[in-house]
Amino acid sequence: MYLIWIYKFQRVVGELSLELQALHFVHLELVIMVVMMARLLLNVVQVDILHVLQKPVLRVLNVRAEFSDFLTW
Repeated sequence: MYLIWIYKFQRVVGELSLELQALHFVHLELVIMVVMMARLLLNVVQVDILHVLQKPVLRVLNVRAEFSDFLTW
């Protein structure tokens, strides 16, 4: 009885972690896409968007890495 419950729990946790990982990859792709689109738009004005967004983007990537470490723990 307990083995069946443990198996079901592990399956649900595994599916949830896969969904969270997929969500994180989608989030990262959206961030990259927005940065690239903004860079194309601001190229006309000769503003380096990576210099402007460097700290927020690095902060997002750092949080993502910490959350990924938490999931693998």
